[in-house]
Amino acid sequence: MPSHSPLYPPVDKLSTQLSIPELLDFHLTNNPDFPLYVFANDDSGSQTEISMLEYIRAAHRAGAPIRANGSSRPGEIVAIVALLDAIVYSAIISGMMKVGLVPFPISTFLSPDAIAKMLQVNNVRRVITTNSTLPDFLASIREKLDPTYECVFEEAPGLSDLYPKLGKEKAEDDFFPLSDLPSSLSDEDLAMCIHSSGSTGLPKAIRFTHRALKTLATTYLVRETRNWESPIRFSGFGLLLFHATGIGCYITSGLSGPITVALFPPTVTNPDEVPIVATPENTIQHLERTKATASFIPPSFFSSFTRSEKAIEVLRKLVFVSTAGGFIPTSAGDHLVSSGVRLRVVFAGTEIAVPSLLSLEDLDPQDWNAFAFSKHIKVRWIPHGEGLFRCQFLTSDTYQPSVENLPNEKGYEGNDLFAPHPTKEGFWRIVGRIDDVVVQANGQKTLPGPIEDAILSSDLVQGAVVFGRLHVHLGVLVELSPGNGIDANLNSQVERIREQIWPILEKTNKVLPHRSLRAAKGTVNKAASLKLYEKEIEDIYAAAGLD
Repeated sequence: MPSHSPLYPPVDKLSTQLSIPELLDFHLTNNPDFPLYVFANDDSGSQTEISMLEYIRAAHRAGAPIRANGSSRPGEIVAIVALLDAIVYSAIISGMMKVGLVPFPISTFLSPDAIAKMLQVNNVRRVITTNSTLPDFLASIREKLDPTYECVFEEAPGLSDLYPKLGKEKAEDDFFPLSDLPSSLSDEDLAMCIHSSGSTGLPKAIRFTHRALKTLATTYLVRETRNWESPIRFSGFGLLLFHATGIGCYITSGLSGPITVALFPPTVTNPDEVPIVATPENTIQHLERTKATASFIPPSFFSSFTRSEKAIEVLRKLVFVSTAGGFIPTSAGDHLVSSGVRLRVVFAGTEIAVPSLLSLEDLDPQDWNAFAFSKHIKVRWIPHGEGLFRCQFLTSDTYQPSVENLPNEKGYEGNDLFAPHPTKEGFWRIVGRIDDVVVQANGQKTLPGPIEDAILSSDLVQGAVVFGRLHVHLGVLVELSPGNGIDANLNSQVERIREQIWPILEKTNKVLPHRSLRAAKGTVNKAASLKLYEKEIEDIYAAAGLD
């Protein structure tokens, strides 16, 4: 860690807050020795730190060839479809913004057809990529493009191009900064694009102005931890830079804090290699190796953590463990908290950034899935019935959603449903989405969260989706956890699994009329799952002679 406190950039109002290109200049002048990134080299305890100076120079080195290789002009969108280490991917994004281009990182998990459509809809004519590790995927994208659509695929700069002295760069080392940079930058200029998940249809580009990207920077990581006695070393192992969570952790919060971010060591040292993929096991391993003091961890890992004493031992040493963007089974969260893990669910979204707080001092540990919103954000609560509320996030001088969809004023409302904390005013839990509600043939409306939550308490299950729209009886699609797969064509195996899960359903059925609301935001793509199994679902109703 640095021997002196960094000079902090302003975060009070969006009008005085610095953009990403401005933050690069700010830290190069004021905090060149502050470690932005840290990674563990191996299990020996040795670590490598990437200083602000080294990262910012890497961003310049990334921006230079990308600007020189094409005919792009400032404001043009350039896509990234690549398998890259986080320190390289991050520098490419920052470098593109520095030269006035608009980076559009795109998930390699999307279908080639979806990517081709996004490229054409957004008039993207250049794609930065890794040809050696994605040859067939890139060929499929090209095939899906209109034959008359011109789009150039270019190789991304590599680790040694951007970090020639990895972890050891000094001010006196050779460096050729970018020149002829855009002379002016408006808050309303387009800064970058991040695509939606596609959970309710084809993914689409969400356009972030510099003002909206500033909002993504002022998260709980910045506002709540800046005045702590000791600076945090925050881990974001395996976060993906085509998601807002990855951008927020590795770039916007890291630079706006500033915060030291622990990440996986780079492994793409030649064109045929790929970055480390996060697992519950290597996340715990690198938390220890990097001596991280706080963390953001994907929600899908937490059930695995409950079965590992080693994981719990490591996690409970952290100041906090945060998560968002998915669902942790209540049983898993309760188990970890009772074991001493300071777990916090934060509410976040690509359209709204991270408006919620950690509230470590204001909530009891067992309230791990409750949250309050930042005082810097004006929210309006809209009653939805049955004690549930929708939330509108209003644009102000301290907050800018990336999407504004309210009819009569500036702000954003999503499909999430919230319930107030039963005893702590100002605290809320998310209980589902409006489009999750199952409307049955008898007129009953069921929020599937409590049922799915109960089923996910079983080690046999890693995914559950309730169905029953326009039927009297409900059913559930179950995704079995690794190691518990069966041959669905063998009735004996199906029956065995059904008998193992059925007691949980029976218990749930008894309490459903009086169920309490809980935190839930499905990690399974529910709409796609129900569409995929539509015929099988109807066959089940027909075979059982039900409605």
